[in-house]
Amino acid sequence: VRAAGADTVVLGSLAFGDPDLAQRMAWLHGLKAAA
Repeated sequence: VRAAGADTVVLGSLAFGDPDLAQRMAWLHGLKAAA
């Protein structure tokens, strides 16, 4: 997401449509912040 140039992630089906919400949230929190 960051590599594609996104500054913000809107949690729609990306998170809430995932069968493993905890894993998706862990992935999201693991993304690198902009420098």
